[in-house]
Amino acid sequence: MSSAAVRKPISMITFHMALENALAVGLGIITGTVKIAAANRATNLTTFREKFSTWSVTLKFFQMLGMNAGFLQARLDQLISFDFVENRNREARLERMIGEKKIRDLEGNLLNANEEKKRLDAEIEALNSPADENHEVMFQELAKAPW
Repeated sequence: MSSAAVRKPISMITFHMALENALAVGLGIITGTVKIAAANRATNLTTFREKFSTWSVTLKFFQMLGMNAGFLQARLDQLISFDFVENRNREARLERMIGEKKIRDLEGNLLNANEEKKRLDAEIEALNSPADENHEVMFQELAKAPW
């Protein structure tokens, strides 16, 4: 027999180490899933969206490794969707407040412009008085006066 055809038996130590590693990975997956489930229950509207994303990626990875976490992923997707609506609601309210402030600013500018227009109208009216005709005559006399 050739040496290639002879299989060496797996030692009990090697098997035991492989089993320990597999159990550690399995325990890590279960622990991670339980932690994500607990975190899902403890979330509120102030939970950062990045956490949802991290949990989602982790659950998808656990599912690829064989963990049945579809129900958690479905709940997480619902929370993400709800959070998106709530965030958009907050953003829309903030945009509305900014728009209202712009309107107030524009109204203030319009009021100032109207007051300036009234002041200029009064100044023009004062300059167009009959006394101005006298100024015109005096100006023409000065312009036509000899050097």
